[in-house]
Amino acid sequence: MNSVISRSLTAIFLGVFVGTVLAPGLQAQEAAPADEAAALAVLQSGGDWNAMQNAFRQLRQVGTEQSVPVLAGFLGNEQWSHLAVYALEPMPIPEAGEALRTALGIVGGAPQLDIIGALGVRRDNRAVKALSGLMSSDDADLARRAAAALGKIASGDSVKALTQAHEEALDPKKLDISEALLEAAQIQVKEGKGRSAAKIYQALLAEDRPLFIRMGAFSGLAYADPKGTPERLIAALGGDGEIFRNVAVDLVAETSGEGATKEYVAALDSLEAEGKAALIHALSKRKDPAAHDAILAAVDNGEPIVRLAAIDALGALGTAEDIGLLSSLLAAGDDEAAATARNSLIRMESKDINDAIAASIGEASPAVRAKVLEVLDVRLAPQVAALAAEYLKDADADVRLASMQVLVQNGGAAELSATLEALKLATDPKENKAAARALNGVAKRAGETGLPIVLPALEGADEALKIALVEALGQVGGANALPPVATLAQGPESPVQAVALRVLSDWPTLDAAPTLLELAKSTTGGLHDAGIRGYVRLARSTEDAAAKGTMLDTAMKLANRKEEQWLVLSAYGTLATGESLAALTPYLKNAEVGNEAALAMIAVADAVRQHGDAGKVAARGALDTVMASTQDENVRQNAQAVMDKMK
Repeated sequence: MNSVISRSLTAIFLGVFVGTVLAPGLQAQEAAPADEAAALAVLQSGGDWNAMQNAFRQLRQVGTEQSVPVLAGFLGNEQWSHLAVYALEPMPIPEAGEALRTALGIVGGAPQLDIIGALGVRRDNRAVKALSGLMSSDDADLARRAAAALGKIASGDSVKALTQAHEEALDPKKLDISEALLEAAQIQVKEGKGRSAAKIYQALLAEDRPLFIRMGAFSGLAYADPKGTPERLIAALGGDGEIFRNVAVDLVAETSGEGATKEYVAALDSLEAEGKAALIHALSKRKDPAAHDAILAAVDNGEPIVRLAAIDALGALGTAEDIGLLSSLLAAGDDEAAATARNSLIRMESKDINDAIAASIGEASPAVRAKVLEVLDVRLAPQVAALAAEYLKDADADVRLASMQVLVQNGGAAELSATLEALKLATDPKENKAAARALNGVAKRAGETGLPIVLPALEGADEALKIALVEALGQVGGANALPPVATLAQGPESPVQAVALRVLSDWPTLDAAPTLLELAKSTTGGLHDAGIRGYVRLARSTEDAAAKGTMLDTAMKLANRKEEQWLVLSAYGTLATGESLAALTPYLKNAEVGNEAALAMIAVADAVRQHGDAGKVAARGALDTVMASTQDENVRQNAQAVMDKMK
């Protein structure tokens, strides 16, 4: 059957071209490009699958009317029809459309569906009659494809056909046709045919249509008939339908139209509270400054839902002049209004907003001052650190605490002196703790430039202040901050010494290695523990393999408890060398640390095996040694997993 269809189509189009394209008296056609001729030759001779596919794809790019008869011959072929359609679909010549329309009445099955899709993409109005007949087919897929194609054609004829079919159709065909009409209207809007599209949308808004169809029509009508849009949207905002009200909010924001904002503002007083709040929200999304005054006035509305909507809208439309109002709401006793005002202050985008917020602090109440500092902190305002340093001396504790919190993340060298002074003055435990945290944050960002301020403060400091200063020196880091911490770590035993030992043990740079090593050699438990823990930590982080090996070897000699040996053995697992394997081997038979040594060897072997053939040999030897020395099932499984990687 397929061969018969192919021959019929070929014959039809050969006749068409003999009688038209090649008819005497018509202008002679230009010779086809060589690549078109080559592609046609492949199709006519029947190449392999790849060659045929490439030929179809090439003709999609360069095919002319000379390609149409050959391609038409494949339109009934189950194997190649889709590629023939693919080639014909974009050709900007009437012969391609004629070929597809002719085939539509001859072929069936999947090829027919492909042809329907192509006619829709081509927006072939001459195919409307044939496609209209297919919408009544009992084949649901065929009817659906035909309706969709008519929607893409989007002509007066296709819309008429779809409208008539909808009147006669039963569900679910009605839904397919409604979707096609939606697409037709959308295309017409893009083409500037708003009046025609509006008629389609109006019909689709009928109550018997599915909700999503009516929502689509409602949205589309805003673009098809922009002059009538404000009136319709205002009606929807004031209506009972929550879904359409939400859609209207988005459309107010998205649609334009000279004078539309004034219409919306004028309608505010005519709406009930819920509709008024929705319109205010829509105006905030519209971001037209013309709505500002009306929204500002609505902040005094007695309906909470309207008032909150207006406060929120100022986040989009507010100006520097509104900062005082919004700031006053931060501590006015209405938690919901305060949260909304805070969010609006954070969202405001004008360049002068940070300055205006900062300027509002001076005249604000203490509760508001604290909240405004928080807002500036969230806004990452460049002036917030200096402002916070200034308000560390505020008479109100909440303001001081808010300032300290700002400095934790934002303070630097310029704020260090003020932060240290605040710490000295803090007597309340909560405030003292907050000031210490602020000092740590500021000191970390100040770095060694802060040492001339921090170091002198140690002299004569009481125990609490000295502890905070030692913590700060640990944040500063570096060789110059190390000596005073090391001195305090040596004793006498006290809370200050305990903090100094912890800070020293956590020192981030190798500057501390010699000091930590001396502590590790101590026979005093606290000194030794902090020293070896810090020394091994630095060794683990050292990238130089030779230096790491030397440090770990030294640490293992000083480790006098199994827990310390575990720590060193674990660090060996980060040293991927043969020397590391050799250093670990003696500990495999140690009953207390054997498993830890084995796991470290497995980790090293896993890394060493990737170092070429020699690495694989060393890794396998180490893993064999591990397997021979342990009966622990977990260790053996880990070793076997690495062995399996080398198979």
